[in-house]
Amino acid sequence: MTTTRIRGAIVVGVAALVGVGASGCSDTGKVTVGKSVAQATTTVTEEPTTTERLATTTSTPPDDDLTTTTGGADSSGGGGSAATSDQDAVDVSWSSSPGEFRGQDGLKVAYECPAGGTIHALWGTGPFTDDSSVCTAGVFVGLITFESGGRVVIEIAPGATTYEGATAHGVESGSYGSWGGSFEVLGG
Repeated sequence: MTTTRIRGAIVVGVAALVGVGASGCSDTGKVTVGKSVAQATTTVTEEPTTTERLATTTSTPPDDDLTTTTGGADSSGGGGSAATSDQDAVDVSWSSSPGEFRGQDGLKVAYECPAGGTIHALWGTGPFTDDSSVCTAGVFVGLITFESGGRVVIEIAPGATTYEGATAHGVESGSYGSWGGSFEVLGG
């Protein structure tokens, strides 16, 4: 069985049980799987969800025309400085964020952003909240483009008391108050 943490809640992935289908679910958090019962645990925090934050911030909607940048990125999306990393992120998409590394301050993680990306949630200008899109942050700082993608190396950092929003390279980041984890973009 797989367990995935999603902003303050633990979601139990019943589909991960190969060859066994869910036969029922009650409002008590118990899921009946074949003849066994798996207990789902929910932890509630006071941090708002990404959906709640999206309702209070403004962002530029995805736009297929946002494929060029100015500044450090070149046409291959590989502009900017080369940075070393301690590890590579896996299964990277444009919505990938480094929240799973919270508390590992100083860890440097490389993300290979695929070509053909679109804007995803971004809060701050550096540091960014650790639930922000790493690839979108790479475009924001002029390191890569949506069209070409490319490598973005970040460093995990502690949370900040405030994150200021701005617009750069066709990406609008939102402002946000105190958040428990953050990251900085180091290079490509």
